[in-house]
Amino acid sequence: WRLIDTKIVQRIRDFTKRNYRFVIFSNQAGISSGASPLKSVQKRFEDAIKRINIPCIAMLATKDDIYRKPRPGMFWVYQNSFNDAVEISEKFMIGDAAGRKSSIKKDHSAVDILFAYNVKFDSFQTPEDFVASKPMQSSVQDAMTLYSTNLPSFRPQSLNENNKFVACNDSGEYFKSIQELLESLPSKAILFVGLPGSGKSYFFNNHLSKHGYKEVSRDRLGSMDKCEQHIKKLISEGETKIVVNNLNLEENGRRKFLQLLPGLVCFYFHSTRSQCLHLNNYRRLMRQMNADYEYAPVPEPVIYANEKKLNEPTKDEGFSSVYRISFIVGDFDSEQQQQLFFMYL
Repeated sequence: WRLIDTKIVQRIRDFTKRNYRFVIFSNQAGISSGASPLKSVQKRFEDAIKRINIPCIAMLATKDDIYRKPRPGMFWVYQNSFNDAVEISEKFMIGDAAGRKSSIKKDHSAVDILFAYNVKFDSFQTPEDFVASKPMQSSVQDAMTLYSTNLPSFRPQSLNENNKFVACNDSGEYFKSIQELLESLPSKAILFVGLPGSGKSYFFNNHLSKHGYKEVSRDRLGSMDKCEQHIKKLISEGETKIVVNNLNLEENGRRKFLQLLPGLVCFYFHSTRSQCLHLNNYRRLMRQMNADYEYAPVPEPVIYANEKKLNEPTKDEGFSSVYRISFIVGDFDSEQQQQLFFMYL
């Protein structure tokens, strides 16, 4: 290793003299994978810190978990356990992973600038600009513009902007509330269609179960045959509020349910692949932090594979109506969960 420029030491020292604290946040997943021996990584950091000769805290994320940038875990640990209860009035980040996409300087990723954005740093700068003493941008967002950051295709904050309507039907009617939606249904038998991570189970648990709907789920029952048997059992018991909560991506697979449940309504959860990947990643992180978290993630390749199978449902298949369901953000167990949900993960 070597310093990118010897002037960086004086630049860091200038800020520490003004009561800034020097903290290193680094992704080092190679430690857990075996690609980078722990002692080798430790020596590299110790040599660098010794050369810089300025007191600092170094935090290394060794796994693909909540601590890996751009996720906020390392900063949360620093803030809660290593900051001596001092209020942080100003913070900025220097990082080379700014998502620059130009042919002159193309970055390997954007994790540093996204990390700074997620944890609400005041600004961000690349090492070259920091050494050159260039003025910092007034916000991380302005820095993203300056560096032409190649942002992920999905913006998590958009999930908080989709709540104007909960659904629309094939006649072009929009519904502002769950109650309004349920009152419009021509039948109380509902079939869900949507990719893994599109919010089907969350929608059922938070909006339909409380209204007396009974769930039929392959994930819970184990096979499609058992789903059919359970539907027949519910019908024989006089149940009319039945929800088939499976992927139901292909038209051929939906036919059996149309035959079993005359007048069947379709709820199509039309989340994009990038949105499903974000929601699935959130589930994965929540499961890592809490084994009892209700919603299980799937391997990412499953989402890509199922996207290819998706036949968008239409009324022509025999549904009494098809509703496009918007993703509805519900309540969170903690402020930290809510913050994480809207971050780049």
